[in-house]
Amino acid sequence: MCGLRTMQDRYLARDPGDVDSVPRQVLGLPSAGCPSAHLTTNCGHTNTNGRTQMKTQQELTALGLDSGTLAQFTGTEKHYRISRRHLLTDGTKHLAEQGACFWMMDAVASHLSVIGTEDWFVLVRVSVTQGRAVMVYEDGNDRELARQEIPYTDFPLDAITLYACWDTEHWVIMLPSEY
Repeated sequence: MCGLRTMQDRYLARDPGDVDSVPRQVLGLPSAGCPSAHLTTNCGHTNTNGRTQMKTQQELTALGLDSGTLAQFTGTEKHYRISRRHLLTDGTKHLAEQGACFWMMDAVASHLSVIGTEDWFVLVRVSVTQGRAVMVYEDGNDRELARQEIPYTDFPLDAITLYACWDTEHWVIMLPSEY
């Protein structure tokens, strides 16, 4: 199974729970070439002769990923569990579904598990350039806590900022307008 059992065992030894609660990024699942891969893409970028192009504003609006639509998410009516200790809000669930970026939510959850709960607030900045992403995790005061480079993504936005807040039981991952 692509060496997943060892990764699961290490994660579960640190954070007991069932295997289904292990974020896929912790498992290191590839997007292709492994029968256990669950990561999908939405072809958010157009590949033209090896170059990646971002979606147009009209295409983002049609997907509900334009800044105006995302800003309409204020508060949340429901939380959506992505692992034992990580929840999405209405806004981040919408972003994950419409932007086909559950991989991003998994990456955030994985890093939050490592960062811990000493800081109850984490700001996540994601920037995408030429089909590559950089995810920077900060404490909200410009102090970098972690960084991850993603070698390929078809995430349709060139940048997004997410907040994560510890509620004494869960990390709640939200859009800034939902804070």
